[in-house]
Amino acid sequence: SNGANFYPGILADPVMGPLEFELNKLTDNFEYPVNNVFGSEEVSNNTFDNAAGWYSPRGPSVISVVGGKLRSTATGTGTFGSAIELTGLTVGGLYLFNASATSNNLSATLRFRIATTSNLGSGTIGSTANSPLSVNETFIATATTMYVGTIVTGQSAGDYIDIDAGLSIKS
Repeated sequence: SNGANFYPGILADPVMGPLEFELNKLTDNFEYPVNNVFGSEEVSNNTFDNAAGWYSPRGPSVISVVGGKLRSTATGTGTFGSAIELTGLTVGGLYLFNASATSNNLSATLRFRIATTSNLGSGTIGSTANSPLSVNETFIATATTMYVGTIVTGQSAGDYIDIDAGLSIKS
Protein backbone atom coordinates (compact mmCIF):
# COMPACT_ATOMS: atom_id res chain seq x y z
CA SER A 1 0.00 0.00 0.00
CA ASN A 2 1.52 3.31 1.06
CA GLY A 3 4.42 1.67 2.92
CA ALA A 4 2.87 2.29 6.33
CA ASN A 5 0.63 -0.75 6.61
CA PHE A 6 2.74 -3.87 6.34
CA TYR A 7 3.75 -6.78 8.53
CA PRO A 8 7.33 -6.08 9.74
CA GLY A 9 8.05 -9.57 11.13
CA ILE A 10 8.86 -13.02 9.83
CA LEU A 11 5.85 -14.48 8.03
CA ALA A 12 6.54 -17.92 9.51
CA ASP A 13 5.99 -16.56 13.05
CA PRO A 14 3.12 -14.05 12.99
CA VAL A 15 2.12 -12.40 16.26
CA MET A 16 -1.42 -11.03 16.48
CA GLY A 17 -1.99 -9.25 19.74
CA PRO A 18 -1.34 -11.67 22.61
CA LEU A 19 -1.49 -14.74 20.33
CA GLU A 20 1.54 -16.21 18.59
CA PHE A 21 1.31 -18.80 15.82
CA GLU A 22 4.39 -20.80 14.89
CA LEU A 23 3.85 -22.27 11.46
CA ASN A 24 5.90 -25.39 10.85
CA LYS A 25 4.72 -26.71 7.47
CA LEU A 26 4.88 -23.72 5.15
CA THR A 27 5.05 -25.87 2.00
CA ASP A 28 1.91 -27.96 2.60
CA ASN A 29 -1.74 -27.09 2.16
CA PHE A 30 -2.45 -27.63 5.85
CA GLU A 31 -0.90 -26.81 9.23
CA TYR A 32 -0.16 -29.41 11.88
CA PRO A 33 -2.00 -29.03 15.20
CA VAL A 34 -0.25 -27.82 18.35
CA ASN A 35 2.75 -30.04 19.10
CA ASN A 36 1.83 -32.16 16.04
CA VAL A 37 -0.74 -34.13 18.08
CA PHE A 38 -3.37 -35.92 16.02
CA GLY A 39 -6.29 -38.17 16.82
CA SER A 40 -5.99 -41.93 16.73
CA GLU A 41 -5.25 -43.90 13.55
CA GLU A 42 -8.42 -44.60 11.54
CA VAL A 43 -6.95 -47.33 9.27
CA SER A 44 -7.30 -50.62 11.13
CA ASN A 45 -4.48 -52.44 9.28
CA ASN A 46 -1.74 -50.14 8.00
CA THR A 47 1.37 -52.04 9.13
CA PHE A 48 0.81 -54.81 6.58
CA ASP A 49 1.88 -57.72 8.74
CA ASN A 50 -1.04 -59.34 6.90
CA ALA A 51 -3.76 -58.28 4.46
CA ALA A 52 -6.68 -58.53 6.93
CA GLY A 53 -9.54 -56.19 6.06
CA TRP A 54 -8.21 -55.21 2.62
CA TYR A 55 -10.19 -56.19 -0.48
CA SER A 56 -10.34 -55.67 -4.28
CA PRO A 57 -12.73 -52.74 -4.89
CA ARG A 58 -13.04 -53.22 -8.67
CA GLY A 59 -11.79 -55.82 -11.15
CA PRO A 60 -10.23 -59.09 -10.11
CA SER A 61 -6.96 -58.90 -8.25
CA VAL A 62 -5.09 -60.80 -5.59
CA ILE A 63 -4.39 -58.94 -2.32
CA SER A 64 -1.21 -60.00 -0.50
CA VAL A 65 1.69 -58.67 1.55
CA VAL A 66 5.12 -58.63 -0.09
CA GLY A 67 8.17 -57.16 1.63
CA GLY A 68 6.09 -55.32 4.24
CA LYS A 69 3.92 -53.64 1.58
CA LEU A 70 0.31 -54.31 0.66
CA ARG A 71 0.20 -55.62 -2.92
CA SER A 72 -2.74 -55.85 -5.29
CA THR A 73 -1.93 -57.91 -8.40
CA ALA A 74 -4.24 -57.67 -11.43
CA THR A 75 -5.57 -60.98 -12.72
CA GLY A 76 -7.18 -59.32 -15.76
CA THR A 77 -7.06 -56.10 -17.75
CA GLY A 78 -9.83 -54.22 -15.92
CA THR A 79 -9.38 -51.50 -13.30
CA PHE A 80 -8.02 -52.98 -10.07
CA GLY A 81 -6.66 -51.89 -6.70
CA SER A 82 -7.06 -52.39 -2.97
CA ALA A 83 -9.30 -50.81 -0.33
CA ILE A 84 -10.30 -50.96 3.32
CA GLU A 85 -13.37 -49.71 5.20
CA LEU A 86 -13.07 -46.84 7.69
CA THR A 87 -15.75 -46.69 10.39
CA GLY A 88 -16.57 -44.28 13.18
CA LEU A 89 -15.58 -41.13 11.29
CA THR A 90 -17.10 -37.83 12.36
CA VAL A 91 -19.17 -36.22 9.60
CA GLY A 92 -17.69 -32.77 9.04
CA GLY A 93 -14.46 -33.80 10.79
CA LEU A 94 -11.12 -32.86 9.24
CA TYR A 95 -8.70 -35.74 8.60
CA LEU A 96 -5.11 -35.92 7.38
CA PHE A 97 -4.40 -38.59 4.74
CA ASN A 98 -0.79 -39.66 4.18
CA ALA A 99 0.20 -42.54 1.88
CA SER A 100 2.50 -43.64 -0.93
CA ALA A 101 2.27 -46.35 -3.57
CA THR A 102 4.32 -47.73 -6.44
CA SER A 103 3.34 -49.77 -9.50
CA ASN A 104 5.57 -52.07 -11.52
CA ASN A 105 3.99 -50.60 -14.69
CA LEU A 106 5.24 -47.01 -15.01
CA SER A 107 2.59 -46.29 -17.66
CA ALA A 108 -0.35 -47.26 -15.45
CA THR A 109 -2.40 -44.50 -13.84
CA LEU A 110 -2.63 -44.68 -10.03
CA ARG A 111 -5.25 -43.04 -7.84
CA PHE A 112 -5.63 -42.81 -4.08
CA ARG A 113 -9.26 -42.37 -3.22
CA ILE A 114 -11.40 -41.80 -0.16
CA ALA A 115 -15.01 -42.47 -1.03
CA THR A 116 -18.42 -43.23 0.41
CA THR A 117 -18.78 -46.27 -1.86
CA SER A 118 -16.89 -49.54 -1.40
CA ASN A 119 -15.85 -49.62 -5.07
CA LEU A 120 -13.98 -46.31 -4.56
CA GLY A 121 -16.15 -44.46 -7.06
CA SER A 122 -15.36 -40.75 -7.34
CA GLY A 123 -14.34 -39.67 -3.88
CA THR A 124 -13.16 -36.90 -1.62
CA ILE A 125 -9.51 -37.34 -2.59
CA GLY A 126 -8.65 -38.40 -6.09
CA SER A 127 -4.92 -37.80 -6.49
CA THR A 128 -3.82 -39.21 -9.83
CA ALA A 129 -0.33 -39.87 -11.20
CA ASN A 130 1.91 -42.44 -12.76
CA SER A 131 4.13 -44.46 -10.44
CA PRO A 132 5.17 -43.56 -7.79
CA LEU A 133 2.27 -41.70 -6.14
CA SER A 134 2.28 -39.96 -2.77
CA VAL A 135 -0.52 -38.11 -1.04
CA ASN A 136 -0.36 -35.81 1.98
CA GLU A 137 -3.71 -34.03 2.05
CA THR A 138 -6.62 -33.18 4.28
CA PHE A 139 -10.24 -34.09 3.68
CA ILE A 140 -13.57 -33.60 5.41
CA ALA A 141 -15.53 -36.76 6.22
CA THR A 142 -18.92 -36.81 4.51
CA ALA A 143 -20.12 -40.04 6.16
CA THR A 144 -19.37 -42.06 9.29
CA THR A 145 -18.27 -45.00 7.10
CA MET A 146 -15.92 -44.33 4.19
CA TYR A 147 -13.47 -46.36 2.14
CA VAL A 148 -9.83 -45.67 1.33
CA GLY A 149 -7.53 -47.31 -1.18
CA THR A 150 -6.04 -47.37 -4.65
CA ILE A 151 -7.45 -47.62 -8.16
CA VAL A 152 -5.19 -48.52 -11.11
CA THR A 153 -5.99 -48.17 -14.82
CA GLY A 154 -3.97 -48.68 -18.00
CA GLN A 155 -2.29 -51.89 -16.88
CA SER A 156 -1.98 -55.51 -17.99
CA ALA A 157 -2.76 -58.77 -16.22
CA GLY A 158 0.04 -59.52 -13.76
CA ASP A 159 0.80 -55.85 -13.05
CA TYR A 160 0.70 -54.83 -9.41
CA ILE A 161 0.59 -51.85 -7.07
CA ASP A 162 2.30 -51.75 -3.67
CA ILE A 163 1.09 -49.48 -0.86
CA ASP A 164 3.85 -48.63 1.60
CA ALA A 165 3.25 -49.59 5.23
CA GLY A 166 2.17 -46.64 7.34
CA LEU A 167 -0.73 -45.43 5.20
CA SER A 168 -2.41 -43.11 7.68
CA ILE A 169 -5.66 -41.27 8.28
CA LYS A 170 -5.90 -39.27 11.49
CA SER A 171 -8.25 -36.56 12.71
